[in-house]
Amino acid sequence: AVYWTVATMSSVGYGDVHATTDFEKFFALSVMLLGTLLYSCYIATSAASIANADFQRSRYAEKVDALQHYLHQPQVDRSIATRATNHYEYVWMRNRGERQHPLFAALPDSIH
Repeated sequence: AVYWTVATMSSVGYGDVHATTDFEKFFALSVMLLGTLLYSCYIATSAASIANADFQRSRYAEKVDALQHYLHQPQVDRSIATRATNHYEYVWMRNRGERQHPLFAALPDSIH
């Protein structure tokens, strides 16, 4: 039964175990469609995860580029530029550029 289920859900079956009655054919077709649906959901979820990670990385890169452009102005002190750059690198390494959990937003600034 497990062999048939895996073979049917992952493809169209192997042919050595086949349906004979109309109910068995309907059931086999249903399992094939379910397997296709589950496989499609898995692929879509994987693609969305990859796209989301790339979006976060590109958004971070845009922020860093804008920061670097501003920090190269003559009136910006070099130590401030270094500290600002280090901050963005730290935020990216710590939580991939995402904001902290909203629970922490209510805390006073002295605790942050």
